[in-house]
Amino acid sequence: MPLSSAASSKTSSRPITRARSVGKPAPDSQSAFIDPWANRCAEFAAQEGFRYFVFGLRLTRAEGRSVQFALTNYPREWLHLYDSNGYLRIDPVAALLLTSIKPFAWDEIQEAGTKDKMFWKQAARFGLQYGYTVPVHGPRGQHAVIGLGGIERPLSATAKKQVFEHSWSFTVELLDEIFGTYLQHDGALTATPLSSKQKDALSLISQGWSIRDIAKKLELHSRTVEYHLGGAMRKLGAATREQAIVRALLGGDIEDLKYPGELRDWCLRIQSG
Repeated sequence: MPLSSAASSKTSSRPITRARSVGKPAPDSQSAFIDPWANRCAEFAAQEGFRYFVFGLRLTRAEGRSVQFALTNYPREWLHLYDSNGYLRIDPVAALLLTSIKPFAWDEIQEAGTKDKMFWKQAARFGLQYGYTVPVHGPRGQHAVIGLGGIERPLSATAKKQVFEHSWSFTVELLDEIFGTYLQHDGALTATPLSSKQKDALSLISQGWSIRDIAKKLELHSRTVEYHLGGAMRKLGAATREQAIVRALLGGDIEDLKYPGELRDWCLRIQSG
């Protein structure tokens, strides 16, 4: 159930510093480029009988850098508790994801240790004591995982097997869609590096900022902001700004993206290692 469950790596799990806002970002545009993925995960979880999901993705680039992000509808209070208490260090799900390539049930790894007992007791307060995690590894260094939770008791062996099979198929399809749509060729990950202004403009536009507010923030003319956005799209081989945002995100070019969950129930975390 770790928030950064796709990677569950030894990198920091601290939240990214939030950008300071010139004006209120528009709630509907702030996370529009990522909502379809989150909505599909939520629908899948509900179809399987689960209240909560976490979907994580890690991409390892040629130069060794890794880019990670996770989508979840976990209770916001739990996310804050998880981060503030450093639960990533004692989360048995995160620990198992470091070494396992097989799906597993959370109740099967609950141990009698003091740390585990405390962790699961806190998780149970939010309906996250029982759940299932399914990791998927792609041929190009992609690592994805889906975790489903929010049930009152463990599933039967037959039901668990079905959840594993359905979750694996769903995750493979979503992973293929993400990389097929936004990273259709290697150039999407090895394109000419974005300039600092292009990165800033993309990061702010992804948060719902208007061109006018971005211009004020960056002390540029609006036409110059449009120019930088257009340049970023060309470098990333993107047909739309939304596509450019996701390619920049998966390529590690956007490192200061604000939580869409700040204004909505969805939570998005991004890390670049």
